[in-house]
This record gives sequence, structure tokens and C-alpha cells, in this order.
Amino acid sequence: MVQPNLSVLQGVAKLARPNATLTLLINYSTFMDKEYVARLGLPPFDITAMEKLALIYSEAGIYIEKWSLLDKNVPHKTTWGQKLTQGGATRTTLLIQAKIR
Repeated sequence: MVQPNLSVLQGVAKLARPNATLTLLINYSTFMDKEYVARLGLPPFDITAMEKLALIYSEAGIYIEKWSLLDKNVPHKTTWGQKLTQGGATRTTLLIQAKIR
């Protein structure tokens, strides 16, 4: 989702009804470890990357309405996500809220 493929995003958009809400939760802490990001072959992720991401998503019919970085009070906590933060570890989550057009 952070290295968007237009045809994949178009497929996601086709699965939804018009005006459906799409919520993405991405482990942003991953991008804070530059060596790990390089090893995965991911681009740096910052405000510029988010702006580019929004353009590609909109080409696919997915319009990002809001995004924010969350350290606590993450919606839709999963069992796996909670295991990752046991022992006092903190994790920053990128929350993306979008509409399908």
C-alpha cells in the first residue's frame, strides 16, 4: 500500500461501493529504521511520499480524505498488533482514511 500499484488499487476500488470508506492502518515505525527500510527496498516515507501516494490512489478512484500518525488510541487494535507492543514497546501507526468514488 505504500508502494502503490495502480492496477491493484483499481482492483481494491472495484470491490467497494461508491462512497465506501476505506481505512488503512500501516505500521509507520518500520519507516523509522532506515537500515530495515533499505533492506526491504522501500522508499523513504515522509510528507512528500504521502502526497505522491495520494495522487496515485486518486487515479485509482480512492480519495484520501485524512491521514495522521498515531502513537496511542489506534482504532481496530488486532491481537497481533498488541503482541508487537508488549513489554512497553511503542509503535507509531499511519492511519489513512479514504473514500471510494
